[in-house]
Amino acid sequence: MEYSSQNKPGTIKVVSLVLFVLYSLILIGSMNALESSLSNVGLLALGFVLLFTNIGIFFMLLNGGKIYKTQFFIIILLSILTVICIYPMLRDRDFGDVMNILQLIMCVGFLIYISFLNLDYSKIKMLNLVTVVFILVHFCLWIVSGFPRMFSSFYPNPNLVGPYMFYTSFFLIIGAKFSRIKIVYYFLLLVSFVLMLASDSRSILISVLTAIVVFVLWKLITISKFVRILFFGLLITAFLSFIFIYPHLPEYRFYIPLENWMLTHTGKSIMSGRNDIWIPLTAMVEQQPYFGYGMNTVATDLIGHDKSAHNLYLNTLMQIGYVGFSVLIIILFTIWMRLTSVKDDFFVRLSGAYMVAILVHQNFEITLFQNQLSIGMLQWLIIAIGLSRIFNNKKEGI
Repeated sequence: MEYSSQNKPGTIKVVSLVLFVLYSLILIGSMNALESSLSNVGLLALGFVLLFTNIGIFFMLLNGGKIYKTQFFIIILLSILTVICIYPMLRDRDFGDVMNILQLIMCVGFLIYISFLNLDYSKIKMLNLVTVVFILVHFCLWIVSGFPRMFSSFYPNPNLVGPYMFYTSFFLIIGAKFSRIKIVYYFLLLVSFVLMLASDSRSILISVLTAIVVFVLWKLITISKFVRILFFGLLITAFLSFIFIYPHLPEYRFYIPLENWMLTHTGKSIMSGRNDIWIPLTAMVEQQPYFGYGMNTVATDLIGHDKSAHNLYLNTLMQIGYVGFSVLIIILFTIWMRLTSVKDDFFVRLSGAYMVAILVHQNFEITLFQNQLSIGMLQWLIIAIGLSRIFNNKKEGI
């Protein structure tokens, strides 16, 4: 059963236009990663999206919009998380944390704003106009470049191409489901996947596989509240275990044969240098376990390596400790429980599958509210679309 909704034609046009502009600016925001003056264009685009959506929440409420219980609970949790983030800043008198704290608040605000919108295919289909252009530009650059491996397009890092292709594919899949010209979307999905392979990003391929598995098993995962809670609990346990076990793999006997197999078949090492970062960083986390070192702290500040932590969960433990990490996980858990409360809506099912893939991806990157923010905003957008379907078809306003 698919949720249905009726809207005034004028409302559809306004919501579609707003969503189209915001999505376009998020993709333009990918230029923020460039090592040139164009990065300022990307920064301005992302800044506009965050400001517009966060201010938009207040206008929606002032105009009689209702806030949903889940949204209200997320706002309460975000307020608690903000206080936790502020504590290390006041403790250490390091006010450089302010921007990162604001960024976190506004990313969640972006999620809440999008979840207010009553979205269906008629409003989302316009986004594929931008998606098609975005993907074909990168595909043409790949062809002109001579079909290279480790394809980075015009970005400085090939690890950016894979995520952009994967997260924009969310909208192609919706097009393939509801559009009459399915063959076009299937072709574009193939192009998108080819570019993921060309980027040689293993983390994205793992995320793709995760999304497929969760989507296929959705009805089993959502069969009961106990299973939904158990699934999320096992997921977070696996992520934390990954942080503390993965760096120590070379200490085990099975590592050398496995490493040789990996090098022979993929040309890449299992470790990818993360063990040199994670082992000393986990030791530093234990020195400030409760509230961390502050939101402005990066791995370089603590261990001297000129590299990122490349893991959202470890980075969060480093910045705001186990207390802040716990509140963040509760926010994600709240969203997960709301998404998994619906079994049969295609948008919700796809959004939930991508959410798990996003959480898996964060084992290798820090994009949800730091670093490559345009990727993070695509991630929040995908999750918010699933929530919007639930909120606007359930009577749970307060």
